[in-house]
Amino acid sequence: MSATFAAKLKEHYEIEEDWSGSKYIGLTIDWDYVRHQVHISMPKYVSKAMKRFNLSPPQTAQSSPYPHTRPNYGAKVQYSPNADTSPPLDKQDAKFIQAVTGTFLYYARAVDPTLLTSLSAIAATQSKPTKNTMKNVRQFLDYVASQEDAVITYRASDMILSIHSDAGYCNEPNSRS
Repeated sequence: MSATFAAKLKEHYEIEEDWSGSKYIGLTIDWDYVRHQVHISMPKYVSKAMKRFNLSPPQTAQSSPYPHTRPNYGAKVQYSPNADTSPPLDKQDAKFIQAVTGTFLYYARAVDPTLLTSLSAIAATQSKPTKNTMKNVRQFLDYVASQEDAVITYRASDMILSIHSDAGYCNEPNSRS
């Protein structure tokens, strides 16, 4: 950041500068120049989020972030789950689900992409949430509270990777091939 730009910002805002490159928009960045790696984490993000939502850790560890859809082995056709017919939630519970989704979407995109599929499924139902949606959110929260803080590592490579994935077939209501 140029000195004049930083000075201008300091006139109107309280800012901090980190010339080590170890902090950026809530991320903790650990540079390993010898091994050509960078480790990105968000220490205590989950515990702070659980405190924000006034939730305590689960009694037993949850090992799945979202309910599993059992495949029907040997069947010629795999059907998607039936539409959710559980009772709708009130506006306060709907806001809670939206807050959880938004809070953990940032964490998932930054350091723990394993949560993205679950968050996508929850987000798809958050406009008209039901008791079943809340059950899925509670399972998700129990899962993230049961895990260690995520750390994602990037390593220098000569490889050029290009990928696109949208592999959510048969795990959502009204899904199609």
